[in-house]
Amino acid sequence: MAKPTASKAPRVKSPFALHAAVTARSNLPTARAQEVALSPDGARALVVDAYKVAAYDTRTAAPLLAGTALAGVRAEHVAWSPRGDVVATLGRAGEAGATLTLWSAATGAALHAVALPAFGSFSHGPPGSTAPVLVFDGAGANIHVRSTPDIGTKASFVWRVDVATGAAGAWRVPVDELVEAIAVGPDGAIIVALGHRRPHAFSAWRFGAAEPLASLEGAWGTCLALAGGRVWVAGDARWAFALDASALAAAGGAADAKAVTRERARAKPLRAARVDELAARARGKWFVQYFEWLRSNEAAAAKAESPYATPHAGGGVRAFLHAEPFPAVQCERLGRGVLVRDGVSLCAWSLDGDEVREVRLVEDLQKSAPEGSRIRSISAAGGVVAVVWHKTLGGGTSLVEVLDVDLAALGLG
Repeated sequence: MAKPTASKAPRVKSPFALHAAVTARSNLPTARAQEVALSPDGARALVVDAYKVAAYDTRTAAPLLAGTALAGVRAEHVAWSPRGDVVATLGRAGEAGATLTLWSAATGAALHAVALPAFGSFSHGPPGSTAPVLVFDGAGANIHVRSTPDIGTKASFVWRVDVATGAAGAWRVPVDELVEAIAVGPDGAIIVALGHRRPHAFSAWRFGAAEPLASLEGAWGTCLALAGGRVWVAGDARWAFALDASALAAAGGAADAKAVTRERARAKPLRAARVDELAARARGKWFVQYFEWLRSNEAAAAKAESPYATPHAGGGVRAFLHAEPFPAVQCERLGRGVLVRDGVSLCAWSLDGDEVREVRLVEDLQKSAPEGSRIRSISAAGGVVAVVWHKTLGGGTSLVEVLDVDLAALGLG
C-alpha cells in the first residue's frame, strides 16, 4: 500500500520576476484597483477598487467586514493607524472639497466624518506617481492629509485631524512650491519634500509654523520614508538621499564634492549595465529610441546637474546614485531600509555604515520603460508587501498581489 503524502498548497501565480527572498502569498480578487494599504501586521489589506473600499485577509484572500458601513464606501485613498485599530478613508465631497472618515477597523463602524473644505487636488503628478496622501503620526494620535487647492497658486496645505475627537485644522506650508510628500517624524515634526532642485528643497517644520526647523540644500525628491533612524528622500531619476537627524541641524554645511565624485564612479557602471539590460527587452520603435536617448542622457547628466545644485553629501547626508535609471514614484519603509517603486521594478535600499545596498525584489517583465507603468501602488508592513498591478496599460482589470519578503535574508531585519 502506497504511503500517503502530504498535499501541497498550490503555488500562487505571479506576473512578476521575484527575488529568491520574495514569495507570493496571495492574489486578492479585484476589478479596477487603484490603491492598497496593509495593516501594520500585514494580515489585512484595504483596497480602493473602482473607487470603493474593500477589505481582505491577505493569506486567504477572503473578504472582511462584509455588511459593515466601511465595506463599499466610496474613497480615493485609504490608510491604517500604526496600531491597526483605526482605518481612514478620503473621498471627494462634490466641488466643495473632501471628506475624511475614520472607522473602527474591528467593526467597520464610522467614528468621525471630517469635512475638508476647498480641498482641491490630492496629487500633483500623473496618476499613481505620488507619495501617500494620508499619513498618521507614530503614535496614531493624529492623521495628516496633504492637499493642493489650486495647482496654479503653488500653494500646499496640510490638514491635521485628531483621531480621538475628529477636530481638524489646516496649515498652509509657507513655501513657494508644491509639496509633493510629507512624513511625520518621531517628535511630531512634519518633513517635507518639494520635488524640485532648488535651494532648501528638503525641510522640516512644526505644524502651523512660519519658519522651518531646518532645511537642506542639494537634496531633492518627490517621496519620503522614515526607516532605520534615517529620512529617505527619493524621486529623482538619478539621485536619492539618506539623512540622519544630525543632517537637519547641519543643513547649512557645504556638500562633500569628493563624496559625490566617488559615488558617480561607483554607480555609473551599474547604471550602464542596467540600461543595457532593459534596452535588450525593448520592443517597438518608441522604446528603442527611448533607450538610445537614455544612453546619451547618462553621458551628459553629470554636467547637467551643475546648474541646479551639487547633490549634498557629508554631515550625515548620504547621496547615492541608484542603479535603476528611472525616477522612484513611491517610497515605503521595509525593515531597516525602504522599498521604492518606479515604472518597472521594486527595489530595496538600505545603508550599512557608508555602503549603499540596492536589491531588486520585484520586476515587471512586461515593461522595459516606466511610461505606462503597470505597477500602480504599493504598501509595506513588516515583511509583507502588496502591489497593485494593472493587466492593461489603459487601466482596465487589475491584480493586487501580496508578497512575503524574507527581511533577514536581505539584511533588513
